[in-house]
Parts: sequence; C-alpha cells; structure tokens
Amino acid sequence: RVAFYLGAKEEKLADDLLITGLMIRTESISLINHTLSPILKPFLGISENASFSVVCGFLCGFPVGAKSCSDLTDKGKISSAEGEYLLSFCNNVSPAFLTGYVAVQSLKQPEMAQICLLFPILAALCCSFLFRRWYLPRNPFAVVGEQADSRQFLPFSEALDKSILSACDSITKIGGYMIVFSVLISFMAKLSFQNFFWKLLLLPGVELTGGIRMLCQLDLTSEQRFLLVMAHCSFGGVCALFQTKCMIRSQNWSFPRYIAEKLKSGDLKCLVAWGGKGCKR
Repeated sequence: RVAFYLGAKEEKLADDLLITGLMIRTESISLINHTLSPILKPFLGISENASFSVVCGFLCGFPVGAKSCSDLTDKGKISSAEGEYLLSFCNNVSPAFLTGYVAVQSLKQPEMAQICLLFPILAALCCSFLFRRWYLPRNPFAVVGEQADSRQFLPFSEALDKSILSACDSITKIGGYMIVFSVLISFMAKLSFQNFFWKLLLLPGVELTGGIRMLCQLDLTSEQRFLLVMAHCSFGGVCALFQTKCMIRSQNWSFPRYIAEKLKSGDLKCLVAWGGKGCKR
C-alpha cells in the first residue's frame, strides 16, 4: 500500500514540477502574472512576477510551492527577500490532498471537504498579513520584481529539456525523502511510548500521510481529530521540511525562521478550522 501511494503521489508531483518548470521558462508565465497581478499584487504586497508562485503554492502543494519561489529567485524574476516572503505562506498542502485524502478517506466526513479546503487557505492568507511586517517594509517588491521582465525566455524545446531534467532531479530527492520517512514513522509506531505528546504530536508530525492515518485510528472525538489533523496539515511534517529544504538549497534563506512560520501557521489554521467546524455545526 505504501509503495502504491508513493508511486501515485510521485506521479502527480512529477507532473506539477514539469508543468510549473516549463511555464517559468516560457512566456506562459507572463499570461498568469498579467491576469492575476491586479488582484494579488495589492492584496498580498507582491510584485507582478510573484503571482505565479502564489498559484503554485496554493494549488500544487508541498514542495512545489517552495521550488517555484526558489526558481523565480534564481532566474531574477523576483528578489531574494520576496522569495523568502512568498515561502512563508505559499508552500502548503494541495487542495486535492485536503479534500480527497483528509476529508473523505481519513476523516470519513465528505461534508467537511469545503472546510478542509477553504479555511486553511484563509489561514495562510492571514499569515501573509502577519509575516509581511518583517519583509515588506524593507523591500520594494513591486520595483525589483517588475525589472526582471526584460529577461529573455527560452525557446520551447530548450525549456522543455531543462524542465524535464529539473523535474527528474527534484522528484528523485522528494521520493527519497518520502521513502525514508515512511519507513521511519512505521518503525517509530512500533515503539511502546504511550504519552500524549508522542501519540498526538511527535509521531504524526514525522510524515503527514502516515501521521493523519494514525490520528484517525486513535480514540478521539470528531472535533479533536479534526483540529489535530488540520494543525498537522498546516505544519506539513518533518518530511515536508526536508523536502522544502532541498528545494531551496540554492537560496540564503533562514530555514529556522521558515519552521517558526509553519508552526505559527499551524496555530492559526487550527483556530480558523475550529471556528469553521463550529459554524458548520
């Protein structure tokens, strides 16, 4: 079952990595930026070129959002400071995972799919308003990002070659981490620890998919299970942290600060999800 899941997930990640990489290297990224920037630019305080990274982060999930931030920074389309700001709230669990695996398959509550999808997005957007206090005042994102539009895009054939190579390299690293942490959480689950932090926080926090499955097997109320699952989805797990780290290795970004931001995002998402659960009832 683990092998089947990893194969299915890697296939989706490979598609996302290839498509996003190809769009970044061709003029198709400009269409998305020009279409969405009138809304996202004033709302999030970002440059026009950063709109694509916001879309990747909210639609593709870990760690494609992080890679898009790093790739746009490497190509000079956004500044390093803006890339780090985007990373603080744009590297999230994908909508398909939230609605399919979390709401339907794990929680067995299809009626909660909208809340599982909507409120985490709202929590991430709230985090953007919180984190921009540390990034935006010092960095004129709109000016730096828009200057990069003058750079030439690659011909389609060359862009496709580079995108395939980049996607293969990334999926090898991501798949390796998925295998390592899937084995690790299976081993840790066999240990005889029974305390609260081990069963509800530490063990599920190792790898998200296996952790959610374990949480749903515990004797918890539906409200407790829902809030814990939402908190872990926001954090992403230690496996997602390692995957993100390997995607942004070329950047001089503070990884401890990113971890702190994900923990804060987990707190906000848990609160928003609790409010959404109450409204639903």
